[in-house]
Amino acid sequence: MGTARTNLLTPTTPAIGKRDINSWSLGAQAGYAVPLGKDASLTPHIGIRHTSAKLKGFTEMGGPTPLLGLSQTVDRTRFYAGLEAKAGIDLGGLTLTPRLYGRIARDSGDASGTADLVFASAPTAPSCKRSVPVSARQSPN
Repeated sequence: MGTARTNLLTPTTPAIGKRDINSWSLGAQAGYAVPLGKDASLTPHIGIRHTSAKLKGFTEMGGPTPLLGLSQTVDRTRFYAGLEAKAGIDLGGLTLTPRLYGRIARDSGDASGTADLVFASAPTAPSCKRSVPVSARQSPN
């Protein structure tokens, strides 16, 4: 949860906007470690994670072409499978355990994580709707 504040410097005047964002995420993962020796193992695993962000609308103030952020909810579900290998290396009283990890993932829903913006002066114009990454032009407080 929080507020994303946008500040954009333009050749004329700065464009400033503020958007409230509420988000949550829930995930689960299952795996089984297969021992390969005293200090080594191989762990295959699968998992799922769902994330949802509710973006409240906002209007930029100032600038040559202020933007209007549309109210919307962005949802994404990620399914993944991976493999982790680890091996302990005894350094005489100290054990170093390097890990090698790989994962393949598939996203569904709003996989690109974009928010819809339009020009405040023409919010219903057919050619001005633009989807941008949720993190673009936004910085946390």
